[in-house]
This record gives sequence, structure tokens and C-alpha cells, in this order.
Amino acid sequence: MTSDRLTELAAQYRAAKRRHQNARRAVAGALADMRRIQPELAAEIVAEAGRGTRPKEIIAATGYTAERVRQILRDGGVPPADSPPPAD
Repeated sequence: MTSDRLTELAAQYRAAKRRHQNARRAVAGALADMRRIQPELAAEIVAEAGRGTRPKEIIAATGYTAERVRQILRDGGVPPADSPPPAD
């Protein structure tokens, strides 16, 4: 016959293990959602910039760093704000 303490600790361990497994599944699901949403978010960031939204406002709305917003805008073909206009 096992002690009540052993039974209690084993039950606590199994419960913690289940929570850990559930958390891992939740993290994997969230990561998949992020990967699915990122391209559309990047396209919307570029579109917002095209509508005249300032990078500072995009940063505030998305929570991205200034550098990440800059990268997305460059990848989307948006020239830097301080660059000269293209020559004709």
C-alpha cells in the first residue's frame, strides 16, 4: 500500500505534465497562427504606408520594432522616407 503523500505527489505530477503538454500544443498553435498571419500583416503594413501612414503609427499599431517595420517596407518596395525621388 502506498502512502497518501506519494499518491498526492504523483497526482500533482501527472496534472503538471498534462498542463505542460497542453501548453506545448497551445504554443505550437499560436506559432502556426503567427506564420499564417504574417504575410497578410506585412502586405497591410505596406498598404498603410502607401496610404500615407507614418512608420511611427505602424509601429504603435503592430508592436513591431522600427527596424522590423523598415525591413517590411523595404521588402514591399517602399523607399526610405529620406531617400531622393527616383530619377526619370
